[in-house]
Amino acid sequence: MSSPANVACLQSINFSLLKSGEASEISRLLQACQINGFFYLNLEDDAHGFLLDLAKALALLMGFYDEPLDIKLRSYKGEGMAGYKPIGTHAGLVEGKGDGYENFRVPKDDLFADTTTFPKQIYENKELFVRLVTTAHSIMTVILSALSDSLGVSGPDRFENKHRLHAPARAELQFLKYAKQTVNGPNVGFGKHTDIGTLNLLLFDDWGLQVLCPEHGSWEYVQPKKHQAVVNVGDTLHALSHQQLRSVVHRVKPVKENQDRCRFSTGYFLRAENQTLIRDSNGEQRTALQYYERKFKVYQEPHEVQKLTSIITGGMEKMSNVIQGDQTS
Repeated sequence: MSSPANVACLQSINFSLLKSGEASEISRLLQACQINGFFYLNLEDDAHGFLLDLAKALALLMGFYDEPLDIKLRSYKGEGMAGYKPIGTHAGLVEGKGDGYENFRVPKDDLFADTTTFPKQIYENKELFVRLVTTAHSIMTVILSALSDSLGVSGPDRFENKHRLHAPARAELQFLKYAKQTVNGPNVGFGKHTDIGTLNLLLFDDWGLQVLCPEHGSWEYVQPKKHQAVVNVGDTLHALSHQQLRSVVHRVKPVKENQDRCRFSTGYFLRAENQTLIRDSNGEQRTALQYYERKFKVYQEPHEVQKLTSIITGGMEKMSNVIQGDQTS
């Protein structure tokens, strides 16, 4: 498949070197988080088992997505909740249209609790999903620790101390399926936004993810790369770092070459412990849980309502020249 015209130039950080405390790699990580807010994380050397586990989990969820809609809706508990999200419930790429993806959310806290509310694809393989969360969380902890060191954050304020594995938080695995679609269809992609949480770790095989270039204000595609995850900074880490780390606006837009097939994206969405205090883009102090609940509601609002505040893009339009017009340009 040929590459799109505009491709983002992102740093690739070697996780093995980062884990070993290699100073030059930690410096490159900090630079990537300050300038782009997105970077590749090469997991081939030190986390190959995690990649294999993630592929197994995705195969299981693909089985769930093949179920009839009425079966899938039994796992729908409402927006922002654990379980299934049907297509079209959030604002999509195109003005006036809904999003073009299904999602299944597997919360960290639910996995560690004694719950049987998951569909059979998950509860019959719970050990696999617990291992995925535990490994993904440890990967993120290494990144947070390196960033704390780089920015001179100490004591309880260190980023990793606000993201303990067994502390209540909205961290979760997500398995997203973008249906076959075109920009002229009824549900398309996912509109421009910044992410709610701290860090996201994503893996995908097809083009579709776009980032808004902080320097030029143009949309650029993120190239899928084998054995490399894409990690991005979210609103919470932007706030906890006192705006030193960049939460970048991004969206999902179909690419002509792959509109005739489904696109899958999997990952771990790290979010701060529920009672962590952060100051949002309007200068208001909230807990991480309150911020999550507030912004998630905005995801569901129509485009004309989203435009009334800076919440959907985390206030980053002031720094990144976000285009306020047609979402598809």
